[in-house]
Amino acid sequence: MNTFTVEHRPVNIVKVFPKASDLFKVHQIDFCCGGHRQLKEIFEENYLDEQRILQN
Repeated sequence: MNTFTVEHRPVNIVKVFPKASDLFKVHQIDFCCGGHRQLKEIFEENYLDEQRILQN
């Protein structure tokens, strides 16, 4: 996996890209206990702009 998309799960993203945890912390995205849901679900539920976040 070279990049991640809204189809990926935060828990798996952080395993491959440890620095992604910083991005998730800023946006209060759980990548530990609740990190097993797809980013798409999390973005929709929390009204987060997926394009802006994924560009970081």
